[in-house]
Amino acid sequence: MPIMYDSGIYREMTAEELAELDSATPDALTEMVAEMSTATTIAQMRSAAKNFLEKTEVSVGAN
Repeated sequence: MPIMYDSGIYREMTAEELAELDSATPDALTEMVAEMSTATTIAQMRSAAKNFLEKTEVSVGAN
């Protein structure tokens, strides 16, 4: 069992806590890092970066 720091003590994580972590949706940065870590070509790295930018792009209204 993985160990976590909680309220000043180290303890083993419960099955419920582990399940919660496993079901968490990764954020855009985590997805990009995972894609880049397995990329074997520049095109794959560009694709990972492009996907990240598309997911995190903020639209600014024209004034």
